[in-house]
Amino acid sequence: MPQFDTTFLFSQIFWMLFSFGVLYLGIRFIVFPMFDKIFEQRNKVTQEPVEKAEGLTQEIQKIQTQIEQKQQQREKRSAQRLQQTYQTAVQHLEKELQKTDKNLASSLKKSVQKMEKEEMDVLDNSADFVTLAAKGKA
Repeated sequence: MPQFDTTFLFSQIFWMLFSFGVLYLGIRFIVFPMFDKIFEQRNKVTQEPVEKAEGLTQEIQKIQTQIEQKQQQREKRSAQRLQQTYQTAVQHLEKELQKTDKNLASSLKKSVQKMEKEEMDVLDNSADFVTLAAKGKA
């Protein structure tokens, strides 16, 4: 077998080292720089959408905070309107209650006067009846 022949051993070692050296240098100085360029371009291409997405995320967060602030303002205004409506309704009901109270008081006063008048009439009639009854027995 020629590969085990000792006369060609040193030349085989030389050409093996030379071939692997050229292969190593070719990979080291030609192929790896190509890969580096490809990876840099790929990073640039992928980095732009990532930066845009981060920017959009920040804008979305700003918009969400604005929406929350506006919603809080609406809730505050709604609560104020509800409070005003409640106060207006209470005032209206108090006025109605005062009117009803006055009407009831005057009606009650009239009823009391009428009853007092009827009582006086009954007393006058009963006094007359008593005097007539006393005369009739005598």
